Amino acid sequence: VVKLSIALNRQVSLIARAGSDNALDVLYTLTFGGSERRKRVVDVIATLRRLWSGDPPGFLRPSPPPPIIVGGFGPQMAQVAGRYGDGFNCASGHPMLPELVRDARQAHRDSGRTTPFHVTAFGGFPGTEASRKRLAGLGVERLILLFAPPYAELAQPGHSART
Repeated sequence: VVKLSIALNRQVSLIARAGSDNALDVLYTLTFGGSERRKRVVDVIATLRRLWSGDPPGFLRPSPPPPIIVGGFGPQMAQVAGRYGDGFNCASGHPMLPELVRDARQAHRDSGRTTPFHVTAFGGFPGTEASRKRLAGLGVERLILLFAPPYAELAQPGHSART
């Protein structure tokens, strides 16, 4: 799994997960302002696509290549996600989520690419039917749940929710 993480503290981290231990290796972290950060994200996307296509030889060529989902919290990163990525990820409770999803999808259409565009969100469990319908209405395909103790032990191998 490869994850490109853009943090609010103006850092960009390229993270790779390999092996069965789910260890994360931070390949690099850079800190810079918004326009440079967006340029670097575009460069990383181009590099991943080039490597996954076999240029240069010797790198893993996944078939099909995994989608590159770009996370962001504002309209400019939503546009980068649509123009260069295969999807957009944002906080499920972000007050501008509908507009950001719209901007990302429009940028994807404007790019001329006809590949599927994925929308994901992260956050706590959307406990109400209205919350779930809101996300479904936006076309959110996957919700990445964030949880903390006392629920963290549920994620441990071998733990049963039945007690």
